Amino acid sequence: MPNWCEGFLKVRGKITNLKAFILNGLQPVDFRGEEKDKLTFTSEDDNSFYISKIEGLLWLKGSRRHFCKPDYIELYTNNIENSKILILPMKAAWVIESEQLLALCKEYGVDMKIQGFEMGGQFSQIIEIVNGTVILDATLQYENWDWDCPCPRMGG
Repeated sequence: MPNWCEGFLKVRGKITNLKAFILNGLQPVDFRGEEKDKLTFTSEDDNSFYISKIEGLLWLKGSRRHFCKPDYIELYTNNIENSKILILPMKAAWVIESEQLLALCKEYGVDMKIQGFEMGGQFSQIIEIVNGTVILDATLQYENWDWDCPCPRMGG
């Protein structure tokens, strides 16, 4: 069983790109990894979307073992022209792999940012992808994990 590197994945983009990412870039799976029916919006319009009662995990397609686990997904905005930010709880087996996130960013025209924490290995990762380029991919070690790490009880 892996240790999990956990954090909150921020996905930024136009609402149409975010909708495409959610419907096609995330695959619902059960806890054994078996695929379930694709996500569908409970409600949506040009300025908002909502998916209620998500059961199991959402696998980030193309990733080795990266998953999101929201209870629901929602985004509301008054302006569909500007980028919006969706925040999803995420965990990755052992480490977060930036190349796998980059592929999703390029495919769906979104940006991503995450700081993940792995309590067992006592490290955190910061990854930021903007306009199809990894601009930050760093692993942080802490001299005193419990004191210096901002989220010392996440992951592991």
